[in-house]
Amino acid sequence: MHNSNIDINDFIITIVEKLRFAEKLDQNSVNYLYDLLDQTAVNYTQQSDIPKQLAYSLLVLHDNLEGALNYYQGDELAYISGINSRINGYIEKILL
Repeated sequence: MHNSNIDINDFIITIVEKLRFAEKLDQNSVNYLYDLLDQTAVNYTQQSDIPKQLAYSLLVLHDNLEGALNYYQGDELAYISGINSRINGYIEKILL
């Protein structure tokens, strides 16, 4: 799972950079993020310990999505809100 952790951490950084630079999150990137989080949830849902870097990356992603909700409007706000809700579900599965 070590390589998968690197993949998800790196990809989360990419998503966070897009959010911070107010770049549109394309559906392919979002779907890839969901796939990575699906794999991560399967691997860590039943474990009591997860790597610190993974936990930190998930929290950074969460914080940046929450922050983005303050800057988007209309359809973009609904799109980011939907992503945020789904990411929160993954975070709950993985961390709790």
